[in-house]
Amino acid sequence: AISVAMVLMALTSLVRHMGPEELWQKLPSQEELQGKVPRHQMEQQLQKAWQRLCYASVAVEEVLLMLPGEVKDLRSQGLQSYAARTKDRFDRWLATVPEKEEVIDDEEEEEAKDEQTRKKSAAI
Repeated sequence: AISVAMVLMALTSLVRHMGPEELWQKLPSQEELQGKVPRHQMEQQLQKAWQRLCYASVAVEEVLLMLPGEVKDLRSQGLQSYAARTKDRFDRWLATVPEKEEVIDDEEEEEAKDEQTRKKSAAI
């Protein structure tokens, strides 16, 4: 309950000291939004954002499933021994996770090439 309250406080703190008129003035208009990002790029960004949201929801679900067992272990072992054991587990897990290298998807490469072609044709 405390974590939910913290998240809600963080989200609402952005607009807490602003009046409704000031908030509406800061929002971009439909024309400004359409002028900033082409429609096909916006759709691709929305798909990627949805994918990331799905991955994040799965990760949160896994954490919430593990939480009761971890709290039970914490209560039975005490804070000091639980913290030491958990640090050891985390270090072992970190050693098994391979380092992430930036991999550019084929779609992203094609997008970059298309954008370069558009810039060249616009310059000519």
